[in-house]
Amino acid sequence: MKLGTRLLRRLVYFTTLAAALILMAVATSALPSIPLAHAAGNTWATTGSMATKWRKWHKKSFLLAASGLGLLLLLIPLSLAIASPSAAPGDLDTTFDTDGKLTTNFGGSDIGYSVAIQGDGRIVVAGYSDVGGTYDFALARYNANGTLDTTFDADGKLTTDFGGNDAGYSVAIQGDGKIVVAGETYLASAYNFALARYNTDGSLDTSFDADGRVTTNFGGDDIGKSVAIQSDGRIVVAGYSNVGGTYDFALARYNANGSLDTSFDADGKVTTDFGGNNFGQSVAIQSDGRIVAAGRSGAFPNYDSALARYNADGSLDASFNTGGKVTTDFGGNDFGYSVAIQGDGRIVVAGHSDVGGTADFAVARYNADGTLDTTFDADGKVTTDFGGNNFGQSVAIQSNGKIVVAGYSGEGVAYDFAVARYNADGSLTTSFGAGGKVTTDFGGYDIGQSVAIQSNGKIVVAGYSGDGVAYDFAVARYTAEVPPPYAYVANLGSDNVSVIDTSTDTVIATIAVGDLPYGVAANPAGTRVYVTNFVSNTVSVIDTSTNTVVATIAVGTGPNDPVVSPDGSRLYVPNGTWTSGGGTVSVVDTSNNTVIAIVGGVGDARDTAITPDGSRVYVSNAYGPPAVINVINTATNTVAATVDVGGNWSAGIALSPNGMRAYVSVWDAANGYLKVVDTDPFSPTYHTVVASLLLAAAPSGNPISVTVSPDGSRVYVHDNSSYNIYVVKTADTTLLTTLGGFIGGSGKMAFTPDGKRAYATTSLGLGVKVVDTDPASPTYHSVIATIPVPIGGAGGVAIVSLGGSPVPPTPTATPVPTATPTPVPPTPTPTLVPGVSTLGMVALSVMLMAAYLWARRRRLAD
Repeated sequence: MKLGTRLLRRLVYFTTLAAALILMAVATSALPSIPLAHAAGNTWATTGSMATKWRKWHKKSFLLAASGLGLLLLLIPLSLAIASPSAAPGDLDTTFDTDGKLTTNFGGSDIGYSVAIQGDGRIVVAGYSDVGGTYDFALARYNANGTLDTTFDADGKLTTDFGGNDAGYSVAIQGDGKIVVAGETYLASAYNFALARYNTDGSLDTSFDADGRVTTNFGGDDIGKSVAIQSDGRIVVAGYSNVGGTYDFALARYNANGSLDTSFDADGKVTTDFGGNNFGQSVAIQSDGRIVAAGRSGAFPNYDSALARYNADGSLDASFNTGGKVTTDFGGNDFGYSVAIQGDGRIVVAGHSDVGGTADFAVARYNADGTLDTTFDADGKVTTDFGGNNFGQSVAIQSNGKIVVAGYSGEGVAYDFAVARYNADGSLTTSFGAGGKVTTDFGGYDIGQSVAIQSNGKIVVAGYSGDGVAYDFAVARYTAEVPPPYAYVANLGSDNVSVIDTSTDTVIATIAVGDLPYGVAANPAGTRVYVTNFVSNTVSVIDTSTNTVVATIAVGTGPNDPVVSPDGSRLYVPNGTWTSGGGTVSVVDTSNNTVIAIVGGVGDARDTAITPDGSRVYVSNAYGPPAVINVINTATNTVAATVDVGGNWSAGIALSPNGMRAYVSVWDAANGYLKVVDTDPFSPTYHTVVASLLLAAAPSGNPISVTVSPDGSRVYVHDNSSYNIYVVKTADTTLLTTLGGFIGGSGKMAFTPDGKRAYATTSLGLGVKVVDTDPASPTYHSVIATIPVPIGGAGGVAIVSLGGSPVPPTPTATPVPTATPTPVPPTPTPTLVPGVSTLGMVALSVMLMAAYLWARRRRLAD
C-alpha cells in the first residue's frame, strides 16, 4: 500500500513538474515584459532555488494561497468567455458607450435630428438646441466608441446662430471631410433655408459664402429638411416652400463655395406642385447624377407618400412615372419621410401610414422608372406594427441589400426608439431583434429620427430623449452581421464599377465613375475605394457603406494602379500614358481628398506597391528601355532610388506580405519575365534582382499585372499576349502552374482575406473569373464561377473587407524613413487552451508548481 502511494506521489511529482515548466515557458514567452523570476521577487529563477526556499516557508499556507489564486486567475478568463456570448443582430452594441446608447446635453433642450458617419468611423449628429428661448443649430461628434470627440470644437459639441431661431434638420459629410448641415432660420417673420458648412475641427468654413453660412429665400416660408452631396461637390437641399398659401416641394443646389448653382433651373432653385399641399422631406442622389426627393402630398387627413425625380439641370425627369412624379396610397394618412437608393438603382421610401387612428411604419420600393416594385411584398408596399403608434422617420440600405428603417414607437409620452429591418423581398429579417424589430428605451420620451449604417454593418440611430419638456441628443448603436468581403471591379468600357458580394458571387451594385476606370485600391478599414479614371485624369472616391461616389480628385495624366498607405492616410496615384517617360505620382491626403505633392522622375508610372511600414512606394515604369522601378521615400516624397530590373519595360509590381521582396513583371523583346528584387534594407543585396523566371518566350510574352497570395507563397502574373495567368512558387521562383482562358488584356486579380479564392478580371464580355486558390481544395487552381459584368471589365479589382471596426482618426506621425524601416513584429504565441488567457496559463503553472513541490516534499519525507 505504501509502495503504491509512493509511486502515485512520484507520478504526480514528475507530471506536475513537466507541465509546470512547459506552461511557464509558454507563458513567459507570451509575456516577455513580465519575467516570472522578477515577478516572484527573483525567488523562482530556477527549480532548485525555488525548492530550497520553499522548505523555509510555511508550506501549507503558501500551497493553499497559490492554488486559490491560481484557480481564481484561471477561472476569470473562462468565466468572462462564458458570460460574454457574441451579440446577435439588433442587440445594442456594448462597445459603444458601454451599453450601446448615450445622451448629450448642450445646456438647454436639445433635439437631435440627423446622423452621418465620417469615413474614419466618427459619428456626427445634427439638430438644434434651445438655450434661453433661442434655437440654434447644434452638432455633436463622437468617436467610434461613443465618447465625445474633443478634437471637434474642443469638447465635441457646438452651436451656430444665424441671427434668429435656427434648426438643423439634416447633416452630410463631403468627400473632403467637411460637414454640411441644412435646416431653417426664422428671420423677419419668415422662414428661409439655412445651410452651414464646417471644417473637420468644427470651425465654420469661411470659404463657404465668406462666413460658413447661407440662407435662401423662395418667396414664402421655406424649410430645408434634407441635404445631399453630389460627387462633384455641389450641395442639394430639399424641403418645402409656402408661396400663395400652399406648400410645394422646394429644392436648391449650391456650388462648392456656397453660391446658388445657376445651371440648376436657371437660378439654383426649383419648386414642384403635386396638387394640394406638398412637403419635401428627404433627398438622395442617384449614381447617374439624377436627384430624387420624397415627402408627402395632399391634405390632412388624406396625404399620400410623394416622390419626384429631377434631371441634373433641375427639370423633372419625364422618364420617371408620369412627368417625373409619383404618389403612393397605403390606405390612410400616409407620410413619406426618407428616401434611399439601392445599389441596383431601385428607390426605397420610408415613413408611416395612419389607418383608423393608428400609425405603422410604411415602406415602399420603386423600380428605376418610378413604378412600384412588385417583388417587394408583392405590391411594392409594406407596413409594420410594433404595437401602439409607430412612426418611421429614416431609411438606410445595408451593404448586403437589407433595408433598415428607424423611428419611434409607443403611446403618449412613453415612446421608444424603434428599428425594423427588411429583406430584399420586403419581409422582416427574423434574425434581427425580435422578428425583425427592436425598440430601445432611454428612460423617457425617446424619439428616433435618423439612421446611418457604418461600413462594418453596425446601425446608428440618432434622435432625442427627455421628459416631454426638456430633451437631450440621444444616440444608439446596434450590432449586425459582419458583412462578407466585396469585390470592386472597374469596367473599362462601361465607365462604372461592379460591386460583387463574394458570399454569393453576385453583383449587388453598379456605380458610375469617370471615363475609362482602370485601377482600384481600398483603404485598410474598407470604408473607401479609390478608382482611377484613365481618360478623365481623376480618381473617384467610393463610400463603401452607401456604394456612392463621394468625391472626385483631379490627378495627373493617365492615372494607373494606385496604392493606399498602411494607415490609410495617403493615396499614391501613378500617372502615365504608356507613350512617354514624363510620368508622375500624385500624393493624396485621404482625410480631405486633396493632392498634397507631385513626385516626378518616375518614368511612365504604371503600377505601385507600398512597404508594410509605409516608408517606401515602388513604382513600375512602362516606358523603356531600360526596365526600372523607382523607389519613393514617403517621408520626403522624392525618388530615393532607381532599380534596373533588366529588359525593355516593367509593368506590374507587388510586394511580399513582409515587404522583403518585390515581384516585377518585365517585357523584353516579346519575352515575358518575373523578376524578384530584394527589398530588405538590411540585406547585402538590397535593391538588386535576386531571381528571374522566364514565363513566356517570344512572341507570346507580355506580362502585365502581378498579385501575391496573402500568405506570400505564390505570385500570380497576368499575361497580355497568351491570356494566361502564370502561378509562381516564391520559395524557389519556379513555375507552379499555368491558368488558361483569361481573355483579359490587362486583367487583374485580388484575393479574399483568407486567401482561398481570387477574383480575376477579363475582357470581351467574359466577366470576372472566380479562382479556387485553396491548396487543400480538390478544385485548387480551377475556375469555379464566372460573374457577368459590363463588357470591358478588364480593369482593376480590389477586395474590401468590412468586418473590422472603423479605424481611429488618421495618424499624423511622419512615416519611417527608408534607412530605418520598422522591423516586423514576431508572431504572437497562441494560447494553448482556447478561452484561457496567458494570465490563466501563468496561474495554471503556479498551481502545478505548487502541486509539484508538495509531491517533492512528500517524496523527500519518504
